[in-house]
Amino acid sequence: YYVPARVFCGFLESTGSLDHTRIEAFRNRFGKKGAQLITQDMLKVAQEYGFCGPEDVDMDTTVQEAGITYPTEMKLLDHLMKKAKRFHAKLKKAGRRGIRGIKKAAKAFAKDFTEYRFFQKTVAGKTKTIKRCVRLAQDVLAEMAESGSFIHSLPTKDQTDYQQLLALGPRLMKQILSWLETGRVASNKIVSLWKTAPKAIKKGKVGKPVEFGRKWLVNCYRGGYVLVDAPANVKIADQHCVKESLRIHQEVFSEPPESYATDRGMYSEANINRCRRAGVKKIGIQPKGRAKPIVSRRDHRRLKNRRAGIEPRLGHLKTRGLGRSRMKTDEGDIISGHRSALGYNLCHLVRDLKRQSVSRMVAN
Repeated sequence: YYVPARVFCGFLESTGSLDHTRIEAFRNRFGKKGAQLITQDMLKVAQEYGFCGPEDVDMDTTVQEAGITYPTEMKLLDHLMKKAKRFHAKLKKAGRRGIRGIKKAAKAFAKDFTEYRFFQKTVAGKTKTIKRCVRLAQDVLAEMAESGSFIHSLPTKDQTDYQQLLALGPRLMKQILSWLETGRVASNKIVSLWKTAPKAIKKGKVGKPVEFGRKWLVNCYRGGYVLVDAPANVKIADQHCVKESLRIHQEVFSEPPESYATDRGMYSEANINRCRRAGVKKIGIQPKGRAKPIVSRRDHRRLKNRRAGIEPRLGHLKTRGLGRSRMKTDEGDIISGHRSALGYNLCHLVRDLKRQSVSRMVAN
């Protein structure tokens, strides 16, 4: 019952079931740009029918969590060894020389990994075990570099993953050793070996102070419709999101909103001046500290309450693909986020068109 598939494939009036594996392939064929353009066109159609309009905009940010485990040093080393073993098996299957010494190194690493998890209780013992595992991983990476001349026999995707692992591996070793020596997390910490975009983003939530993923901004409009975007800077500060929010709004509707509301995380004089230059009449950016709102008390209360209505919409988007991503690549995460807005808006558009047709039938 995936609404976009039924609409675009002509199954909207059918009660038959579609093959779920083909639906997933259908979703992925949209791509990032396709889902983005269809969402924008959908908002324009909704505007023509009077279901939503560019007059009022509420904006907030959210984090799309990457589908990765908590990136501890030993887990990352374990993932590196497992990926090396898979590449070894693929090279052998292609009739090439595998990675020398991988079986012996993997066996020694598995022993140290078990010891670290179940038996090491002291900081000194854990540090010693991690250093030993780092040396094993460095030896494996060196052998992988020597076997690099054989990767042309692998599929293109495997060749790309092989080169990516060779690029990330040495950096990861340096970061782990730096953490053992200084006790501080290195800048631009690698949190995954198959996704390079996710970063540690501080949200200050109770029980979850840090989320690993990328930040999205969400514009909400009358009628429940939304417009989402993933900035190039995955850790973009909230204060810089106002500029991006107004930009994507202008691209779709070609006119500034009459009222614009955000939470206090976006408050700054620069953002207020930016909204004024854009032509926004009622600026509902919630003030920080003792700063006073720049609209009347009545408008301030109305805009504040209206912006609070964005939270349940974020919850619906997260259940559709903007939550914890199941995708294995950075591009897949972006496709999943745009696809969540596509499905959400399409459900609203179909609902509103149906209500309009029923109203006309009742009136006649």
